Amino acid sequence: MAGLVITISTMMRSFAETPPSPDPVLSSSIGNALTATAIGIAIGIVGVILVCIAVVACRFTPPWLLRALVVASLLWLIIFPVGTIAAAIALVVLARNRHIFAPPTRQ
Repeated sequence: MAGLVITISTMMRSFAETPPSPDPVLSSSIGNALTATAIGIAIGIVGVILVCIAVVACRFTPPWLLRALVVASLLWLIIFPVGTIAAAIALVVLARNRHIFAPPTRQ
């Protein structure tokens, strides 16, 4: 998501620095679309952070969540360089804490 935010902000900056186009309606529409996209991505980032906080605070640790986090971390590996670093850290943390996600034992 950080990559998308950087891309959108760079595109918005480049549109602001270019001379006015012959079709001001088109450039205004593109600017509005970029602004809406940037706002949507920012809301998405805040939502992901809030979900992570809620999961940790509630100690919600079913076994499927470990698998989902591992898959997400593996996908983050392809987003070089920030995603790769975050994914490597996440995989190490998940590997060290995998016992937390173990199903409860019956007695």
